Amino acid sequence: MRSQRGMAAVEFAILLVPLLTLCFAGLECAMALQRYQSIQYSLSAATRYLSLSPAGDSHAIQVAKCLVITGDPSVTSNQCHGTPFVPNSGTSQVVICDVSNCSNTQKMVLSGGIQLNLVSVSTQGIEMTDFPEWLNVLVFPNTQYSLVQSTS
Repeated sequence: MRSQRGMAAVEFAILLVPLLTLCFAGLECAMALQRYQSIQYSLSAATRYLSLSPAGDSHAIQVAKCLVITGDPSVTSNQCHGTPFVPNSGTSQVVICDVSNCSNTQKMVLSGGIQLNLVSVSTQGIEMTDFPEWLNVLVFPNTQYSLVQSTS
């Protein structure tokens, strides 16, 4: 009986390392998915915000960029107040396109003189770098949301 208990302890010790590795890998994947979902939700909120703001409003554009990166629309002197969802990400990774800065593709004129503006907000190159060094960096896929805004 005594040798059986010792053998069980050795087997447990051998299996502990792979089990802990799987457990922590699952936690890291869950954290990455949660961050990506937060970015997607805030991206749609920023697109909604811009579609309700005047086209080309520079303050609204900066607020929308901060909203995508941090989830917080507070801006002072072009600096976001919130903590980024993904460390080392910034507003330079958010691209906003509307009739004021992508005029050839974003403007539509309907019959009756109604003008529409396609507001698009997208992310590019956001990387999750807080994995251990021996793992690859996780690059989130580029995501884009668009809404139509009436400008007339």
